[in-house]
Amino acid sequence: TAGSQLIVPLGLRLESGNRTLLTILLEKKASGRYRFVVICSSPVGLQYHAASAAEPPKLKYRTALELDNVPPERAEDEAWWMMLITTSVQHDSDGSPLYDKLLPWLAGVPLQHMLVRQQEDYEAAGEKVSAASEWRTPQQAKTDSWRSMTFLFRVLVREVAGLTKARAKLAKWTLRKQMVVMATKDLQSVKHL
Repeated sequence: TAGSQLIVPLGLRLESGNRTLLTILLEKKASGRYRFVVICSSPVGLQYHAASAAEPPKLKYRTALELDNVPPERAEDEAWWMMLITTSVQHDSDGSPLYDKLLPWLAGVPLQHMLVRQQEDYEAAGEKVSAASEWRTPQQAKTDSWRSMTFLFRVLVREVAGLTKARAKLAKWTLRKQMVVMATKDLQSVKHL
């Protein structure tokens, strides 16, 4: 139904033998078309996302890659979903099948064209851009799975719950605090075993 969302966690097995997590947020719009948001914090996937060096020495990325107005015949294509699952589970890769073949097929244009069009749309919208379009600092340690989920959390609380940037930061801090409380309780329970 229109306005409904689906979160698809996608683990990629890398050539190095490690794994990384991408998250796809799929939203059905009132027009019947779809919005795909690919959220990534791993250097493996971020090489395909827009980057900015406007705040040296930091290099920031759009950790969320948005595909808007995807036609339903493409978004609901069972073969596309099967290829997505197959390439993520069975193949060692650097994310290139997703970014070089699967996402451009959904968008109907090569990834580079999609990024340029997206930047033009953001500039035209000014301050009214989505939370997914914000420049973010990528993870520096091997915390990409956690960061991917916190970036998703941020997009959801900003766009679905309608929180401001400041409120979203507070919500994320509260989540972190609660996780520390739970970890402390777990450690106390283990101490008594």
